[in-house]
Amino acid sequence: MRPRRRRAPLLAVAAATALLVGIVPPGEAASPSPSPVEPSPLGEVAVHLTSQLPLVPAPGETLRITGYVENTTGASVTDVSVRLRLSPTPVRSRGEIDQILAGEAGRTGISVTSTLTELATELAPGARSQFSLSVPLDDLGLPPVTPEVIVLGVESIADVPDDGSGTRQTGFTRTFLPWFPDPNQVDPTRVTLLFPLTSAPAREGSGVFLDDHLGTEVAARGRLRRLLEAAVAAPAAVAWVVDPALLESLQDMSDGYEVRADDGTTVPGEHAGDAKAWLALLSSLVVNARVTAAAYALPDVVALHRAGLDLDIALATTTAGDLPEEVLGVPIDRGLAWPVNGLADDGTLDALRAAGARAVVLSA
Repeated sequence: MRPRRRRAPLLAVAAATALLVGIVPPGEAASPSPSPVEPSPLGEVAVHLTSQLPLVPAPGETLRITGYVENTTGASVTDVSVRLRLSPTPVRSRGEIDQILAGEAGRTGISVTSTLTELATELAPGARSQFSLSVPLDDLGLPPVTPEVIVLGVESIADVPDDGSGTRQTGFTRTFLPWFPDPNQVDPTRVTLLFPLTSAPAREGSGVFLDDHLGTEVAARGRLRRLLEAAVAAPAAVAWVVDPALLESLQDMSDGYEVRADDGTTVPGEHAGDAKAWLALLSSLVVNARVTAAAYALPDVVALHRAGLDLDIALATTTAGDLPEEVLGVPIDRGLAWPVNGLADDGTLDALRAAGARAVVLSA
């Protein structure tokens, strides 16, 4: 095994889903996301949406919505079909979105007859039927100039054996269509999707691991392994935030390591190969992606500041400064602070700024 490196104090860490302020460079704005946001489907034949394309609709393109209907009743339904509905009233404010999804703001819309699609002559209780609706955007009568967020609905229709009233709407769900016929009229919201790579530190000063939880996390089906695999399809769409302490631990593990057993003795770790493979996969994913180094071991900076340990905040920021570049072989950004649970007070923010932080990840 290679000689162990000097390490900073290891502190308990936590990563939070958070709002990033200041991390996106000018000119690298993401397009608004039109992914369907689906409420709990209502009705006897519930409607579930699975995809909506194109992601950035434009004149001349075709809208495609896929999903499935599900018979949630205790009896079979017959002559099942679906169709698209379009509301003539766009979303007027961000605050309306929850009300629209809950069905409390109308927006039932007008049916688009050309999209009526027959699915099944009979659908048994609990059964599902897939659907795909498509319609040229030019046929929907959308405004040719004005940018709007359109409310779309997908309804299911079937014969339900209830009171003998016959065919009726039996399921309905809503989604949204961001419509910007002239992209130059709006400024996209700048968004970065952060993937934090860290784990709870568990090493003695000698380099012996207190347990083998990190090996389990980088092994097949482990938490950190699955996190990398989730980004394989589009690695450049992710901004990686790497903990230098994690990379250091895995680098030391990759050529053999020792774990402290319950009786106080040491035993060989079982995941050296997994650690090496995990680092190789990460290296391949970050070639064309943005990578930022977090503070060493992502310490609880609020707790440190309140204990008068601002110096330790600075040490965690500067320790192992070149290690991520050495391990991953790509340029690494610095100056990112990620307080535990995305929470910080004014004093801690001052301490982070003094330690060199230029961007802070905070909760909503």
